[in-house]
Amino acid sequence: IWSTNDGSLLAEWKQPDGEPVVSYSCLACGFVGKKRRKERGTLLLALGTSNGDILAVDVLTGEMKWKSTGRHPGGLAGLAFAKKGRSLHVVGTNGMASEMKSEMGEVIREFKASEKPISSSAFLCEEKIFALASSEVRILSLENGEEVLKFSDDVGPLQYVSASDGAKIIITAGYGEKHLQVWRCDISSKTVNKGPALSMRHSPVAIDCKNSPNGEDGTVILAVAESGVAYSWDLKTVSQDEKTNPAKITVKLKKADADQQNSVNVKKSRTSIIAARLNDLEADGQKTITGLHDLESEAATASAQNEKKSKKRAASDPDLETTRDVVDGECFTFKENLIT
Repeated sequence: IWSTNDGSLLAEWKQPDGEPVVSYSCLACGFVGKKRRKERGTLLLALGTSNGDILAVDVLTGEMKWKSTGRHPGGLAGLAFAKKGRSLHVVGTNGMASEMKSEMGEVIREFKASEKPISSSAFLCEEKIFALASSEVRILSLENGEEVLKFSDDVGPLQYVSASDGAKIIITAGYGEKHLQVWRCDISSKTVNKGPALSMRHSPVAIDCKNSPNGEDGTVILAVAESGVAYSWDLKTVSQDEKTNPAKITVKLKKADADQQNSVNVKKSRTSIIAARLNDLEADGQKTITGLHDLESEAATASAQNEKKSKKRAASDPDLETTRDVVDGECFTFKENLIT
């Protein structure tokens, strides 16, 4: 867990040696209560596993606070802390949603959010409502479980969903698709209008969106592609016919890391971004993005023949030709001007 103020490592946790290998499907992190200083507060890390277990760890002490098993067979689709960290909202792939006391794991309430399996979820509006994705998108209240909006993508199962504050804009992506679909929503009138499809060269592995910071009818969208490139769009309006080119973001290796890779016969200077999200949007046309990149994904021994093939692929990949390189490091934060 890193601090986004200065990029320093705040805390870390690893599965104890000797325990069975576990596949984690989602996580959430949050301070409990008002004390947010490292030496005074409780920093909880909640982990959801692919078999439906939930673990809560105090990462500042390494103590396992509690573990819940068997409540969500099939796995977890989403976790989020709320109420100053005192509550943990949980969505299972089986369609069950629940609220738990974060420090003890006691279930406060539980309800059936969907009769269909859930592939992805997104929490918004200070965790008061949430979006569920399957073959359709549903917006529900976390307070009473009531549905406030529903619409169908009409293209098949959805893999990812993200929503801006107030669910004014919803972004979806289907399995294997190389584009994001934009939806403009109005919860008060229960209407949904289809916006533009934003093309990518590769399928996304993470998406995020926020409302325009200056009050206009627009949105800022971020996507990380499986190729390790991040895309950023600034849509002034959300209309069916709107066309816009994204800013493409890559991360350059530090010189020491590049020298290390060269020592194993790999001459790439770009590493893969594996996760990112929008933090702050400012009215003066800047946004702050925090992300994580994977150095080891590029550090592999290659023969001269494979190096030659890699160079050919790089030369033909427009992502590599048009991207702007930004700061490096395991966890990076940077600002850039909004680009349309």
